[in-house]
Amino acid sequence: MTSVISVQVDDIPIFVDLLCRAFTDDPFYVWTMPDNRSWPDYFAATLRTAIRTGQAFTTDQHAGIAIWRAQHASAQRSAASELPARLVQAAAQLDQLRPPGLHSYLPVLATDPDARRQGIGRLLLNRPPADHQIGGPVYLEATTRQGYDFYKKVGFTLMQTIALSGGGPDLWLMQR
Repeated sequence: MTSVISVQVDDIPIFVDLLCRAFTDDPFYVWTMPDNRSWPDYFAATLRTAIRTGQAFTTDQHAGIAIWRAQHASAQRSAASELPARLVQAAAQLDQLRPPGLHSYLPVLATDPDARRQGIGRLLLNRPPADHQIGGPVYLEATTRQGYDFYKKVGFTLMQTIALSGGGPDLWLMQR
Protein backbone atom coordinates (compact mmCIF):
# COMPACT_ATOMS: atom_id res chain seq x y z
CA MET A 1 0.00 0.00 0.00
CA THR A 2 1.28 3.46 -0.89
CA SER A 3 1.86 5.76 2.05
CA VAL A 4 1.91 9.55 2.30
CA ILE A 5 5.08 10.91 3.88
CA SER A 6 6.70 14.30 4.42
CA VAL A 7 9.12 15.56 1.79
CA GLN A 8 12.67 15.85 3.12
CA VAL A 9 15.36 18.40 2.22
CA ASP A 10 17.41 15.67 0.52
CA ASP A 11 14.44 15.06 -1.79
CA ILE A 12 14.45 18.57 -3.27
CA PRO A 13 16.31 17.63 -6.49
CA ILE A 14 13.86 14.77 -7.12
CA PHE A 15 10.85 17.06 -6.78
CA VAL A 16 12.35 19.97 -8.71
CA ASP A 17 12.74 17.56 -11.62
CA LEU A 18 9.22 16.16 -11.11
CA LEU A 19 7.65 19.64 -10.98
CA CYS A 20 9.51 20.84 -14.07
CA ARG A 21 8.32 17.78 -16.01
CA ALA A 22 4.77 17.87 -14.61
CA PHE A 23 4.25 21.53 -15.51
CA THR A 24 6.04 21.61 -18.88
CA ASP A 25 2.83 22.41 -20.74
CA ASP A 26 0.85 23.99 -17.89
CA PRO A 27 -0.53 27.34 -19.13
CA PHE A 28 -0.06 29.04 -15.75
CA TYR A 29 3.63 28.22 -15.41
CA VAL A 30 4.38 28.74 -19.10
CA TRP A 31 2.73 32.18 -19.03
CA THR A 32 3.97 33.40 -15.63
CA MET A 33 7.52 32.08 -16.10
CA PRO A 34 8.11 31.79 -19.85
CA ASP A 35 11.83 31.21 -19.35
CA ASN A 36 11.64 27.70 -17.93
CA ARG A 37 15.33 27.89 -17.01
CA SER A 38 14.11 29.81 -13.92
CA TRP A 39 11.79 27.01 -12.87
CA PRO A 40 14.33 24.87 -10.97
CA ASP A 41 15.34 27.74 -8.69
CA TYR A 42 11.72 28.77 -8.13
CA PHE A 43 10.57 25.22 -7.35
CA ALA A 44 13.57 24.60 -5.06
CA ALA A 45 12.79 27.77 -3.07
CA THR A 46 9.10 26.82 -2.88
CA LEU A 47 10.03 23.34 -1.66
CA ARG A 48 12.47 24.62 0.96
CA THR A 49 9.74 26.85 2.41
CA ALA A 50 7.15 24.07 2.36
CA ILE A 51 9.53 21.55 3.95
CA ARG A 52 10.56 24.02 6.65
CA THR A 53 6.91 24.57 7.58
CA GLY A 54 5.99 20.88 7.30
CA GLN A 55 3.59 21.41 4.41
CA ALA A 56 5.08 19.26 1.61
CA PHE A 57 3.95 15.66 1.18
CA THR A 58 4.71 12.84 -1.20
CA THR A 59 4.27 9.11 -1.52
CA ASP A 60 6.79 6.54 -0.39
CA GLN A 61 7.71 6.09 -4.09
CA HIS A 62 8.08 9.88 -4.65
CA ALA A 63 5.48 9.66 -7.43
CA GLY A 64 3.79 12.98 -6.69
CA ILE A 65 3.81 15.99 -4.42
CA ALA A 66 1.26 18.11 -2.58
CA ILE A 67 2.19 21.46 -1.10
CA TRP A 68 -0.33 22.83 1.37
CA ARG A 69 -0.48 26.30 2.83
CA ALA A 70 -2.27 27.50 5.93
CA GLN A 71 -5.48 29.39 5.24
CA HIS A 72 -4.07 32.85 5.85
CA ALA A 73 -0.50 32.40 4.65
CA SER A 74 0.32 34.36 1.54
CA ALA A 75 2.09 32.82 -1.41
CA GLN A 76 5.85 32.52 -1.25
CA ARG A 77 7.25 36.01 -1.59
CA SER A 78 10.86 35.47 -0.57
CA ALA A 79 13.12 37.05 -3.14
CA ALA A 80 10.03 38.49 -4.84
CA SER A 81 12.22 40.99 -6.65
CA GLU A 82 13.86 38.03 -8.38
CA LEU A 83 10.56 36.49 -9.45
CA PRO A 84 9.16 37.16 -12.91
CA ALA A 85 6.76 40.12 -12.92
CA ARG A 86 3.89 38.00 -14.30
CA LEU A 87 4.23 35.52 -11.45
CA VAL A 88 4.18 38.28 -8.83
CA GLN A 89 1.16 39.87 -10.55
CA ALA A 90 -0.70 36.55 -10.80
CA ALA A 91 -0.01 35.70 -7.14
CA ALA A 92 -1.31 39.10 -6.03
CA GLN A 93 -4.47 38.68 -8.13
CA LEU A 94 -5.09 35.18 -6.78
CA ASP A 95 -4.46 36.23 -3.17
CA GLN A 96 -7.38 38.66 -3.54
CA LEU A 97 -9.73 35.94 -4.79
CA ARG A 98 -9.22 33.33 -2.10
CA PRO A 99 -12.25 32.70 0.08
CA PRO A 100 -12.40 34.62 3.34
CA GLY A 101 -12.27 32.82 6.63
CA LEU A 102 -11.10 29.41 7.63
CA HIS A 103 -9.88 27.22 4.76
CA SER A 104 -6.99 25.08 3.60
CA TYR A 105 -5.11 26.07 0.45
CA LEU A 106 -3.49 23.63 -1.97
CA PRO A 107 -1.27 25.69 -4.30
CA VAL A 108 0.57 22.68 -5.78
CA LEU A 109 -0.50 19.15 -6.59
CA ALA A 110 1.62 17.35 -9.16
CA THR A 111 2.11 13.77 -10.22
CA ASP A 112 5.13 12.40 -12.03
CA PRO A 113 4.03 12.25 -15.69
CA ASP A 114 5.04 8.57 -15.77
CA ALA A 115 2.79 7.79 -12.77
CA ARG A 116 -0.39 9.58 -13.79
CA ARG A 117 -3.79 7.88 -13.59
CA GLN A 118 -2.64 5.60 -10.77
CA GLY A 119 -4.42 7.37 -7.89
CA ILE A 120 -1.38 9.29 -6.62
CA GLY A 121 -2.99 12.74 -6.94
CA ARG A 122 -6.16 11.53 -5.25
CA LEU A 123 -4.15 9.98 -2.40
CA LEU A 124 -2.16 13.17 -1.81
CA LEU A 125 -5.25 15.35 -2.10
CA ASN A 126 -7.14 13.35 0.50
CA ARG A 127 -4.37 13.52 3.09
CA PRO A 128 -3.97 17.16 4.12
CA PRO A 129 -1.65 17.88 7.06
CA ALA A 130 -3.16 17.47 10.51
CA ASP A 131 -3.23 21.21 11.14
CA HIS A 132 -5.35 21.62 8.01
CA GLN A 133 -8.11 19.36 9.37
CA ILE A 134 -9.96 22.44 10.50
CA GLY A 135 -13.44 21.96 9.20
CA GLY A 136 -13.33 24.68 6.55
CA PRO A 137 -13.20 24.12 2.81
CA VAL A 138 -10.13 23.19 0.79
CA TYR A 139 -9.40 25.81 -1.87
CA LEU A 140 -7.26 25.55 -5.01
CA GLU A 141 -6.79 26.98 -8.48
CA ALA A 142 -6.93 24.47 -11.34
CA THR A 143 -4.52 25.65 -14.03
CA THR A 144 -5.51 23.21 -16.79
CA ARG A 145 -8.76 21.81 -18.11
CA GLN A 146 -7.53 18.32 -17.18
CA GLY A 147 -6.89 19.52 -13.63
CA TYR A 148 -10.35 21.07 -13.47
CA ASP A 149 -11.92 17.77 -14.64
CA PHE A 150 -9.91 15.79 -12.06
CA TYR A 151 -10.83 18.08 -9.16
CA LYS A 152 -14.48 18.06 -10.18
CA LYS A 153 -14.41 14.25 -10.20
CA VAL A 154 -13.04 14.19 -6.63
CA GLY A 155 -15.71 16.49 -5.24
CA PHE A 156 -14.54 20.05 -5.84
CA THR A 157 -17.02 22.64 -7.03
CA LEU A 158 -16.31 25.60 -9.26
CA MET A 159 -16.39 28.96 -7.50
CA GLN A 160 -15.50 30.97 -10.59
CA THR A 161 -13.39 30.97 -13.73
CA ILE A 162 -10.99 33.86 -14.21
CA ALA A 163 -8.46 35.01 -16.75
CA LEU A 164 -5.24 36.29 -15.26
CA SER A 165 -4.74 40.02 -15.78
CA GLY A 166 -2.51 41.09 -18.63
CA GLY A 167 -3.62 38.41 -21.08
CA GLY A 168 -2.90 35.39 -18.87
CA PRO A 169 -4.54 31.99 -19.06
CA ASP A 170 -7.88 30.97 -17.60
CA LEU A 171 -7.91 29.44 -14.13
CA TRP A 172 -10.70 27.58 -12.35
CA LEU A 173 -11.09 28.57 -8.67
CA MET A 174 -12.47 25.57 -6.79
CA GLN A 175 -13.29 24.36 -3.31
CA ARG A 176 -14.76 21.39 -1.48
